[in-house]
Amino acid sequence: MLAIRVKQVFDGRRVVAGAGVVFVDDGRIVGIEPATADIPHGCRVLDQPTATVLPGLIDAHVHLLAIRGREPWTGWPTTRPTTATGSSSKPFR
Repeated sequence: MLAIRVKQVFDGRRVVAGAGVVFVDDGRIVGIEPATADIPHGCRVLDQPTATVLPGLIDAHVHLLAIRGREPWTGWPTTRPTTATGSSSKPFR
């Protein structure tokens, strides 16, 4: 098990009052405890005293079309490329 000690925990709506240790077992979050919580014997500890964690947050910022050897947006002709003076809203024909 891994115990991650942090400055604060944000649950998606608020900073959790008094929270400061996130427990992870086999890649899954199994608990969020106050900073004063006892760490079980044999538990690996990762101290991050200035960090804020967002347990369970998934990084949804991915570039699915970023395939090696392929130019961006190849095969997806929806609008003309953006220029230094602005973008074109005219579709390709």
